[in-house]
Amino acid sequence: MIDFEEIKDIKKFKVIGLLYGESHFKNSSYYKVLVDKLKFWELEIIEDIEENLNSIELLLAVGGGSVIDYAKSMSKDIKLWVIPTILGSNSENNCYISSKPADDSYKKPDRVFYIPQLLTTLQPNYLTYSIITLISREIINNINTNSTIFSPIIYEFMDIIEVILRDISNTINYERLINLSLKIHQNPINLNPIKLAIELCRLKSIPLGASLSIIIPAWLRSIDYKKIYEIEKLENWFHSQGSPIRLSEYNIEYLEVKDIDTNILTFAIED
Repeated sequence: MIDFEEIKDIKKFKVIGLLYGESHFKNSSYYKVLVDKLKFWELEIIEDIEENLNSIELLLAVGGGSVIDYAKSMSKDIKLWVIPTILGSNSENNCYISSKPADDSYKKPDRVFYIPQLLTTLQPNYLTYSIITLISREIINNINTNSTIFSPIIYEFMDIIEVILRDISNTINYERLINLSLKIHQNPINLNPIKLAIELCRLKSIPLGASLSIIIPAWLRSIDYKKIYEIEKLENWFHSQGSPIRLSEYNIEYLEVKDIDTNILTFAIED
């Protein structure tokens, strides 16, 4: 059972701003466990962050990339600790916000706590999308150096999602997933396909993983990646996980999105 002892150093503060998403964490039993723990440590908890920002000593953000990005935008001179509940965006380890220009710099979280049990609160489709995001980053990282899309770590991700979905409450599997994701995020990345996927997310309100499962095969074709059979193998795997590979699968017409890209997305139209 989770007890949040990992964050016990929080006791040196008195007033905590608690920020979280309105979906899986708030509706899980872990929300009450965290709040009860903070109260046990005699901390004042503020959840109406914007109205009370000047009173907060530390902002504790629990959630995915959007929650962490929002926390960065507000923290400024306030200490910022984060507990990611989804992997893939890497927002917890940088000073950028996905919805803002890359030249804009925000506060990088002061401390990050990975708690495997919290990942068990994810709905299976969001777990799938987070792994697709990690796979996409690995492909982008290595496409110029590897002779194949399917590096060993890609196969590890493909294996781990099968293992987790068979036993979704086993935290050992999530510890393995966290360690793999940290390996991925250590590497530099070509941001262009990621930025395009984020733009598509914003425009059509689809999950990042779903956007990437459309963008990555299209991007590989746009750079004239020669091993078409590997692209098709990747697409088949995305489909096997219930993720789209063409714009039409989200009822998106090319004319609706052509203003954000005139090259890659032409390869995401139905064959």
